[in-house]
Amino acid sequence: MHCVHSIQHEQEENFYRLFILSFIVFIATLSVAIIWHHLSLGNNYTYQYPLVGFSYLLLLYPFHKMCHFIVLPHKKDSFIRIKRYFVIVPFFEVKCDTPVKKNYYLLSLITPFIVITLIWLFVYFQYDLKSVYWYLLLAIHMAICTTDIYYFFSYLKFPKNSFIEDSERGIKVLVEDNFEKIHS
Repeated sequence: MHCVHSIQHEQEENFYRLFILSFIVFIATLSVAIIWHHLSLGNNYTYQYPLVGFSYLLLLYPFHKMCHFIVLPHKKDSFIRIKRYFVIVPFFEVKCDTPVKKNYYLLSLITPFIVITLIWLFVYFQYDLKSVYWYLLLAIHMAICTTDIYYFFSYLKFPKNSFIEDSERGIKVLVEDNFEKIHS
């Protein structure tokens, strides 16, 4: 295999730029959810079960990362690394030491968005939760998924049968050599 493209996330997709974009998505999602609630249901929010709401908020980020991890095919070679930004805020990165097929990598990126959004919609309509915490959970979820969706659409343009390898500085896009296929 040889590398056809290399992306250094620390330089090209600046963390702070993506953080600001995620914050804008958070504000927009929360605003739309509250305006929609106010227009369709009036001003009757429920503030029931605040501890349950806060526990869901605390569990959202680990569950999001677990969704990334579950889909990866090489679980033995996968690990979660903790990086710190803003001195105290921990960010978890799911990394894989072996190259992963592009389709699996894309599936790993989009799985948390699909799974958590479907769970949110099911619980929202099934249990008629009109809680501020529930809208806050949706907004935080969309903000967390912003980076994943950005990378998902960026990686779609890679060659069809390519492999994606995580490295310390970013990712490498690998393609199998035709020479290896002919002689194997």
